[in-house]
Formats: sequence, structure tokens, C-alpha cells
Amino acid sequence: MAEELKPCPWCRSTKIEVWEAWAHKVGDWWVACKSCAMAKGGLEGEEHAIKWWNEQVAVQFIPCPFCGCKEVKPVMDYYKADYHDDLLYRVMCQKCEGQGPPTDTAEETISRWNERVNV
Repeated sequence: MAEELKPCPWCRSTKIEVWEAWAHKVGDWWVACKSCAMAKGGLEGEEHAIKWWNEQVAVQFIPCPFCGCKEVKPVMDYYKADYHDDLLYRVMCQKCEGQGPPTDTAEETISRWNERVNV
């Protein structure tokens, strides 16, 4: 029996999916959050995909600089631009809807939110 999946380290959702991506190559396993789309592919075997997922550290966000609320969550925006589709990541306060700058990666978004200087 496979190990139980932990909640998403990015958005805390429990809607996690693990599958084998036959389109790429046999043995190419993916794990992804169905709520925020955090994903990792190219993993060898279902057990390895689950183990990788469960080893990810839950993201901690500092409070909102605008209202001080601790209820901040990640947001992913899907957009189309000049012949390609892309994702942008940002952090948004659930109370005042204050937002961090959009970036190309989840890691950069988290870093910018948590390392900002309050003016």
C-alpha cells in the first residue's frame, strides 16, 4: 500500500493527484495539487512521486504588510501572451486583497513576499 499523501505545501489543499504520464515515457510519474497546480514530474514510480511530495516543506508566509492579517495565500494566474501560454504566481491577503508582485516561479513569489521591507 502506498504512503498517504500530505496536503499541498503551497496552498494546504488535500486535492492531490498522482499519475503516470504515458505521453512522455513509460515510468514518468507526476504528482500535482488540483487546487493550485503545484506539480512535479519525471519521477520514477508512484512510491517515489508520493515520497517526493511528502518531503516538501510547507510554505510559511509573513503577515500582510497592508493590514497585518496572517491569512495570506498563493494565487496562480494563467494567461496567454504572444503565441505561448504561461503561469504567473503571486501571494494575496484574504482580508484586504493586498498582493505581492507576480513572478514566474513559486519560489520567487514566496521569497519576494517574505523578504519585503515594510515602509
